[in-house]
Amino acid sequence: MSVATNEIWRVIPDFNGFVLSGAYSASNLGRIRSNSGLRPGVLADFQQKNKKYRRVNLYAVCGRMFQRGVHQLVAMAFYGPPSEGRVVNHKDADPTNNHVGNLEYVTQAENIQHASKLGRLVSQFGESNGAAKLTESSVSEIKYLISLGYSNQQIGDLFTVHAFTIQQIRSGRCWAFVPVGAGLNRLSGIKPRGGPTRNYRDRRYRYTASN
Repeated sequence: MSVATNEIWRVIPDFNGFVLSGAYSASNLGRIRSNSGLRPGVLADFQQKNKKYRRVNLYAVCGRMFQRGVHQLVAMAFYGPPSEGRVVNHKDADPTNNHVGNLEYVTQAENIQHASKLGRLVSQFGESNGAAKLTESSVSEIKYLISLGYSNQQIGDLFTVHAFTIQQIRSGRCWAFVPVGAGLNRLSGIKPRGGPTRNYRDRRYRYTASN
């Protein structure tokens, strides 16, 4: 597929330190590009089963892979990170159309109203509610990152869950029975907030599952 010659690329913000600054860029046509690492170039996006948004795989500074919506990355690159309570809305209600002109930041209420107006109202919680994605091991890791001083948003970005889910874990309203300790070797590349992190290019310190 040919790509227009007027494609414009802008660097995506660094996710509050979880992703190396300048590592990824987004284009006005809705494509995501890696600017560093072993395989620089345009990333292949994909659509998970029963999910409506196009996503790409990214890597944190510790080497751990996580997913992010293409629409979120394009909006961050061209409009900046969203303010509190803002989400990305597709103006034409087509979740696969990630051209920058089709994206805007709105409140959750405005997003629902827009979908209702276009006859596309669906639950907004399926994509953002990450509770079903978590395991006891991952919750243990989340509690470890909380103890190191990372914010709800930072941890949510890394585990691809909503910041509200992290707050529920932080406050003990859910997963209270899970202790901090299980599987922490999986996060060997993470240091206390503000401290140094191991070089994400060094394969010895790549994120590896413990099982």
